[in-house]
Parts: sequence; structure tokens; C-alpha cells
Amino acid sequence: MLRLPSIITVFLTPCMRMAAAGVVPSHASGAVVPTPTADSTPAPAPAAHKKDAYTKEWTASLETMMPATGARISFTWKRAVAAAVTVLSNIVEPYADVAAMRVPPTYDGIMRKLRELGRDDAVPKFRAAWEDLHTTADGRAVIAVCRVAVAGGVLLGRYYALSTAEDDRLVYNVKSVYEGKPFLPACLAAIRYYRTHPAPPTTVLGAWLRKLTERADPAMPPLKSLWPRYVDEEKGLPVTWYWAVAPAIKALERIVARCMPDVARVGVLASPDAIVTTLQNRRLDAQVPVFMAAWQGLLADADGRAVVVVCHDAMKGGVALGDYFSEKAVADPGLEDKVVAAYKGKKCLPALRATFRRYRAEVAKDAALAAAAAAAAGGAGGGSAVAATSATATAAAGTAAAV
Repeated sequence: MLRLPSIITVFLTPCMRMAAAGVVPSHASGAVVPTPTADSTPAPAPAAHKKDAYTKEWTASLETMMPATGARISFTWKRAVAAAVTVLSNIVEPYADVAAMRVPPTYDGIMRKLRELGRDDAVPKFRAAWEDLHTTADGRAVIAVCRVAVAGGVLLGRYYALSTAEDDRLVYNVKSVYEGKPFLPACLAAIRYYRTHPAPPTTVLGAWLRKLTERADPAMPPLKSLWPRYVDEEKGLPVTWYWAVAPAIKALERIVARCMPDVARVGVLASPDAIVTTLQNRRLDAQVPVFMAAWQGLLADADGRAVVVVCHDAMKGGVALGDYFSEKAVADPGLEDKVVAAYKGKKCLPALRATFRRYRAEVAKDAALAAAAAAAAGGAGGGSAVAATSATATAAAGTAAAV
């Protein structure tokens, strides 16, 4: 039975695949520690909250983990703080969609955001949860590690942090890198706290994580026959395979482009975890729930599910969103006939044909959105940019109709 892309490997396999394709997300390549700017939220002073002094049992050991300003943050460092930050994300998420905004994992930063959102009702609830963290050594470790995390630019609601925290091998991975380091006990204590307080299924990211890691339902089309029995190591996959996956890749690319217009230039793996992580890394946090809803829409539709599974296989073959060959392939009016001829009699053919239907539907949707935008702006007189967008979308619709 096929599985959807593993969210638990979002920080490993997808990143390595991105690197192989020349596309490396900032969280995996080593982001630079941000220097304070006018719009950044400064980390609070150690005594910003009256009980923060009680975390001093961890403070001294964590000093050696504090990154220097301007230093590059490694993947292993982010992995070590992921559980602590996720604990705080889970506490705050019922009151604020932290995946769709940029909130530092600090008491002051969270309180400021709640008041900014008009959630005064949530202030005493969060304060009580914060006080509860102070009642155990592991809870105090969460607070102390979060103070280090914010110095490295880590925010609440990051998808990679949640998926990393859910990894069963997290303790082993952190210990294997930081064995003997003075800050290791604090990191392990925070992980231990998370293990007894995992992401509840009612939280947005928690529910989505579990949905994506569930075994695919029987309605998912079989794709084993998409792959050739033998692949020449020198020649690679046959051109027919690339033809077959192109419509699914371009359908998903159009969906993502509504949240990230330059997705074709950026290049992103065709998996939901990589897309969400990229949106957050590029400060397009507000688009995260928009994409999540669109992905759920794919899963709710038979043609959409075909796109999901074909994109999964395309990713295994090294094809990402923005792939130039796929763009050229879908521009060919005879592409569907070529794919039908190449896969005639194969069990995967119905799924492949479904991706053509969904691709045409996405092209038509883009054309309708462009036309609506032009109409709202007063038609052709609304501006050359809108008119150009409408013309491009209309031309694309014509091409798709011929596919």
C-alpha cells in the first residue's frame, strides 16, 4: 500500500533529495542567525518573567549552545531544539495559528502576539500553562531551551520542528551528535517532556501531520506499473516516464503558485511537507493554511488523489516543481496520446489520465481567477499587468484544452 510522503523525514530525505536536485531549503542549508532589525522581535531579558529565574538549573549548561550573532545554524542544532519549541507551539496554537505567523518562542513574544490578535481571553490561559511548565524540571528545560532557540531565529509553528519532534529516533540522533556536551541533558529533558505531551490531534499542524502519515486509503490509484522493470544506470529513466508525471507536477505547481508565485523559479519538492516548510522559510506564513486547504482538496477528489500519488513517485525520480522538462511536455498537444500509447494496458494508466484532467482543471481555474481579477479592476482598463496575466492564463487554457 502506498504511503504519502513521510513527514517524519521532512528534515532528512526531502532535504537530501532537494540537495540532489540543486534545491536546498534554508532550514537544511544552514540559515544565518538574524541580527536584530526594526521588524524583528528581540529576545526577552533572562528575567522577563518573574519565574524564569527558576530555570537557572539549565541556564549555565545551555550557554555553550547559544549561537554567536551571524553564525550559521546547522540542521543538527535545530533538531536539538525542535521538541522544546514544539511544546510551546502546541500550548499556543489553540489561541493563535502560529503556523501562519511569525512568533518567537518566548513568554513576552507570545503575550504580545495574543494581545495584538485581540485574544485577551487567552492571556490567563497561556500564563497558567507557562506557570505549569515551571513545576517540573523537564518543563523548565523546555523554557530554557526555547530561550536558546530564539537566539538562533527559530519560531513557533514551524513544520520542520513538529515533524522532527515526532521522529522516534530524535533522542538517538541528538545524543549521537552532542554526546558529552554540557547542554545535552537540557535538550533530552525537553524531548522527554514532549514525549509525554505530544501534539494533540486537535491542533492544526498536529492533525495535518497525522493525516499525512496515515496509510493511504484504498482509493489511491496503484502506480507500480509506472516504473520500468529495468533502469539503465547511464541513461536513467525513459522519456516516457517523464512525460507521464509531467501533468501531475504542473497541476500541483499551479496550486502552489497561488501561494508562492515564483515557485517555478524557486524549485520545491512535490510533497506537502517540503512546500509548507518552504512557505515558512520564505516568510509566506499566511499562505500556509491556504495551501493546507488546497492539499486537502486534492485528497477529497479522485483526480486530485491521482495527482498526489504521481507527484510522490515523481519526487522519487528526482522531479520537482518548476521542472523545465515538465513545462515543455505539457505544452505538447499530443502528450496525452503519447502517454496512453506508452502505458496502454498498464494498471497505472487510469491514474495518469486523471492527472491530465486535473491539470486542465487547474489551468481553467487560473484563467477564471485572472478574468475575475481583470473584471474587478475594470477589465482591460484596470491595468496592463492584470491584462497580461489574463492573456497568459487564457493562452494556457487553450493549450490545455488541446492536451
